[in-house]
Amino acid sequence: MNPTRERQGAMALLASSVRGRRRQLTGLAAWSVVQALPAYLSGYVVAQAIDDGFLAGRPGRGLVWLGLLGASLLVGAWGTRQTYERLAAVVEPFRDHLVVIAVNGALRRSPDLAAPADTAAVARVTQHVEIVREAYASVLMVVQGFLVTVVSALLGLFTLAPVTLVLVLPPVLVGLAVFVLALRPMAVRQRASILADERIAETATTMVRGLRDVVACGAEEAVRATVAEQIDAQARATRAVATVTAFRSITVVLGGWVPVVLILV
Repeated sequence: MNPTRERQGAMALLASSVRGRRRQLTGLAAWSVVQALPAYLSGYVVAQAIDDGFLAGRPGRGLVWLGLLGASLLVGAWGTRQTYERLAAVVEPFRDHLVVIAVNGALRRSPDLAAPADTAAVARVTQHVEIVREAYASVLMVVQGFLVTVVSALLGLFTLAPVTLVLVLPPVLVGLAVFVLALRPMAVRQRASILADERIAETATTMVRGLRDVVACGAEEAVRATVAEQIDAQARATRAVATVTAFRSITVVLGGWVPVVLILV
């Protein structure tokens, strides 16, 4: 299967997962708004506690404002709990569907005696399905958390000090653009890492099955070189994934720390 058809198949699988879980995704989005309530209220509430309370000589009123902030934190914690429940309702059926697809594919290929054995099936069913599951859950959590929290924080900032949006919004947009640009290279490198891991499983299984013949023919060095080549390729692929992941941290600097520095300066 060529890469274009593979991408189309993956997109179709993701689209079917989203279409079949609309109610759960709606609940996830709704509880995410509740989860972000402290981010929306914190700046305004703290400002009121200082200006209308402690600085005005009314500590009781200041404590009431801080109590409101504490109550919002409790509500946000409850929203976080509900968010993870909705996330599990979306991700776990998707993971089960992937396992069914992987197992069915291995079973369909197994009767074909003319084809080589699918020795990577175990790695695909166990490790790789979990990698996809974790990536799927991470994308959902990062996207919903980023959108809801950033929008809430920007709304709160607009309510408290609208002029600061000129300093905050551009770095946030630049950081978001860098994150979006890094998604495709990260997906390409992650796919290469998974395929390299499958090749290691195939090579190692073939070597173990024919180990007696390898020793009898004195081909230990040749087999060792073949296995080492696959291991080195997988290590390079893993380092490439780590490099892209580290590059993605630039988005945190641009969107999180640069606005703070600009405001302080």
